[in-house]
This record gives sequence, C-alpha cells and structure tokens, in this order.
Amino acid sequence: TPVPPITSSGGSSSIVIAISAGTTAISLPYTAYTASTLIAAMNANGGTVYEVDKWNGRNWQAYVPGAGGNDFQIAGGDSYFVKAKSASNWSAPASAGTLVKTVRVDKGWDMLGVPACKDGTQSCFTAASLATSINGQGGGVAEIDRWVNGSWQAYLVGYSFNDFPIIVGQGYFIRTTKNSNWTP
Repeated sequence: TPVPPITSSGGSSSIVIAISAGTTAISLPYTAYTASTLIAAMNANGGTVYEVDKWNGRNWQAYVPGAGGNDFQIAGGDSYFVKAKSASNWSAPASAGTLVKTVRVDKGWDMLGVPACKDGTQSCFTAASLATSINGQGGGVAEIDRWVNGSWQAYLVGYSFNDFPIIVGQGYFIRTTKNSNWTP
C-alpha cells in the first residue's frame, strides 16, 4: 500500500500519525514539545494517550501526567513510545519548532526517526537504504527494528528480506556498533 503524503490545508501541512491502542513508536522531525505538551496535543485531537516513554541507551524513562516524574523534551530525530487507551490519528504539524538537521546515532540500541522527505512524501527510505545512508556517513548500523501490531519486525543489514519502508512520524530501534552523526 502506498504511504500517504504529508497533507496540506489552508497553507499549513501536517503529518498524520496513527496511534494504536496500546503502544506506538513515534518520532517528529523537529523539537517543539515536552512529554506533557505532546500528550496534550495528541489528546486535543481525540486521542487517549496516557504515557510517553523514552530510551536513554540503557533504561526507559516514562512520563505519566499526574504521577510525577521528569517532563522531558521531545527531540527531533529521536523516537518515543506513546501508550494510548484507544486508537486515533494525530495530525501533527509538518514543521514546528526547530527542525532536525543532524541525527545523533549512539552505539548500542538507539531509537530514531527520520525528517520529512524533500518530495513531500512520508517515506523516502527503506530500512536497507537508511542503514546504507547512515553507514555511508561513518555509522555502524547492523539492525533496524519496527514495532508492528504488538511485536518487533527486524531488518538485518546484509540480508535482503524484511526491507520495510521507513515512514516519517514513526519510530525505529536501531542497533549500531559505533557512535555517529547522520545528516539526511
């Protein structure tokens, strides 16, 4: 099935991000939200998001409104898990705040997302071409995983099977052998 384009209406464009009941991996191509303001924005559009989690390379950090905890910054190019009671679609602004120009890729397991495509579509990479792009700039990507219907699907570098599309607004776990900076 084709990936939907970034939609435009009244001079502004948006990225439609499908939020599943349960856990969804998301990313944004810019820094404009904290965990609390992201939950508020998603729920203002009919969502039922109650938690945002971020991976720091070793541990998960969770933000749940009203439960205390650190209300962390949502960074462009990073990926997060949002937990929701029911499925919804969030029309996120296509550009807000500071757009990511370089994505930091940390050794080990890291979570990332991709910026909007230059041609206005929501997919300009596959798992294989993303790994090739990052590795071509000094990275060491060995695996890219996506969360689909409650389970992980993995693409292993060097193998032709399971080369899935990388979609703007979705989040991905990657395993890499070294630190690098990637400029899309």
